[in-house]
Amino acid sequence: LDELRDRLDEIPKDKEILPFCKVGLRGYLACRILTLHGHRCRNLSGGYTTYQAAQGILRPEETQPHEITDDTGAENSGSEPGSASCGG
Repeated sequence: LDELRDRLDEIPKDKEILPFCKVGLRGYLACRILTLHGHRCRNLSGGYTTYQAAQGILRPEETQPHEITDDTGAENSGSEPGSASCGG
């Protein structure tokens, strides 16, 4: 998102922009930034993971909870508070 803010002048205002990310938060924030700077924008709500699940693209094992690695490299099962993140 920091790079987006720095490069807004490179994005055409005559085209609709469709930012997206894995779970939707960064895509939503990108869309808000673009909209506030005069761009036409739509967000893929829920990110591409939700889109893939709705389209039946994900395999069942991809929808199950799995171990994640946080920014420190520590692994956990995602059941502890604060263990989930908007990543992708």
